[in-house]
Amino acid sequence: MKKVVVLLLAFCLTFSMMPVNAAYHYSNDNPNKHVVATEPATKTETVTQPVTQPVTQPVTVVPNNNAINVKDYNAKGDGKTDDTSAIQNALNKSDSVYIPDGTYMINVDQSLKPNSNQTITMNANAVLKAISSSRGEQYVITIDGVTNVSIIGGKIVGERNEHQGLDGEWGMGINVVNGSSNIVIKDTTISDCWGDGIYLGGSPAVNTITIDGVTSDNNRRQGLSITNAKNVLINNSVFKNTNGTAPEAGIDIEPNVNQAAEDIKIMNTQCYGNNQSGIDILGNNGGIQRVEITDCTIKDNVGLGILLFEASGITFANTSVTNNKDDGVEILRNVSNIIFKNMTFSENTNRGVSIVNSGENARIEKISFENTVISNNSQGQAGTEDGVRIDNWEPTGYIKDIQFYNTQFIDDQKVATQRYGMISGHSENISGVFLNSDCVFKGNIDGDKHVQFAL
Repeated sequence: MKKVVVLLLAFCLTFSMMPVNAAYHYSNDNPNKHVVATEPATKTETVTQPVTQPVTQPVTVVPNNNAINVKDYNAKGDGKTDDTSAIQNALNKSDSVYIPDGTYMINVDQSLKPNSNQTITMNANAVLKAISSSRGEQYVITIDGVTNVSIIGGKIVGERNEHQGLDGEWGMGINVVNGSSNIVIKDTTISDCWGDGIYLGGSPAVNTITIDGVTSDNNRRQGLSITNAKNVLINNSVFKNTNGTAPEAGIDIEPNVNQAAEDIKIMNTQCYGNNQSGIDILGNNGGIQRVEITDCTIKDNVGLGILLFEASGITFANTSVTNNKDDGVEILRNVSNIIFKNMTFSENTNRGVSIVNSGENARIEKISFENTVISNNSQGQAGTEDGVRIDNWEPTGYIKDIQFYNTQFIDDQKVATQRYGMISGHSENISGVFLNSDCVFKGNIDGDKHVQFAL
C-alpha cells in the first residue's frame, strides 16, 4: 500500500478549556493547530468486533383464537368511561386478551398490569388513552417482574396535554422493569406521554426485549430509554418528535448507577425530529457493552444526530446521519473501540464528525471509519465547520488511533459549505491519526489536502 505524504504545519495558538455537559453540545469555536497523518501498514486490529452474542430476533405473535374480549368484561371504549378495572379484570382471567376498536380511558396512577405468559392484542384503532394525572411518575402499562408478555397493535396515548401540574418526568407509555423478560412490543404507536414512550430498566435488569414495528411520537422526555437491560432488539421502528424536558432524545441508552445496557441491537429504525439527539449513548453512570446500530436513518434532529459519551464497544453500519441541526456525531470523553462502516454524515448544520476530548484524564481512542462519506456539512454557515474535527483541549487527556479507510471528505454542492475535509488541533496528546491511500478529499472550501489547518 502506498504511503501518503501529508503536509505538517504547526501553529502556536492559545486556546481555552471548555466545560462539558454530557447531555448537550458545547461551544465549537476553539482554534486548531496541527496533526501528523500517516498510513499504517495494516489496519489496527484492536477496534471492537461486531456483536457475537445472540440477541432477540423479531417475533410475530398470533393471537389465541380463544382470546377474551375486554368488552365482555364491561370495558366501554367510549372515550369517557374509566376502563382500567374492566380491562385489568380481563387480564386477570385469561392469558390472551383482545381489545377491539375504541378509546379506553386508563387511570395511569393505577396502570394496567399484564401477567406472565400473556398476550394482549389490540385492533389498529384501539386506543388506550391516559386519564389526566398530577403525578410525575405514572404509566399506562406496567410490565413489572413478569415473563413472556406480548403487546401487539393498537395505540397508547399519554396525558402530556392534559397533565395537571409540572412535577416529574416519568409518565411512561409502557414501563418494562424489575427483571421482566421475554417481552414483545409489536406494531404499536405510543404518543404524547409525560415522560418516555417506552422505558426499560429497574432492578434486576430486564432481559430479552423485542420492540418491532413501533412508532414513538411526541413524547416529552424520550422516545425510548434503556437504562438496565440485556438482549434488546429494536427493529423497523420510529422514534420521533421527542420534546419537552431533557434529554429529549429519540433513543437514550443511559444506564443508571451500577446498572448496565448490554447486547443492544437497533436495526432498520428511524430517529428524527427530536429536540436533542437522535440517539444518545451515555455510559457515565453505568456500563454499556456490545451495541450495534445497523441500517438506520438519523436525521432532522434539533440537536446532534448521535452523542457518544463514556462509551465503548459500539458498531454503526449502513446508517445515514443527515441534516441534524448540530453535529452528525459527537464523540466526547472516554470513548473507545467504535466502528463506523458504510456510513453517511451529510448536510449537518455543524460538523459531520466531532472528535473532541473534554474532561480531566479523559481519553478517546480506537475509532475506525471505513467506506464512509462525510460530505456537505456546515450548513449553518458556509465555511465555518469541517467534515471532521479532531481536538484535545485537556493537558492530561489524549486522543489516539483514529483511522480512516476508503473515506470520502467531499463537498459536491453547487455552492460549497464544508470548510476542510478534516482538521485537527495541536496537542502532544493527539497521535495515530491515519488515512489510507483510498481516502478522497474534494470540493471543500479551504482545500482538498488530506489534512488542512486553520490559521
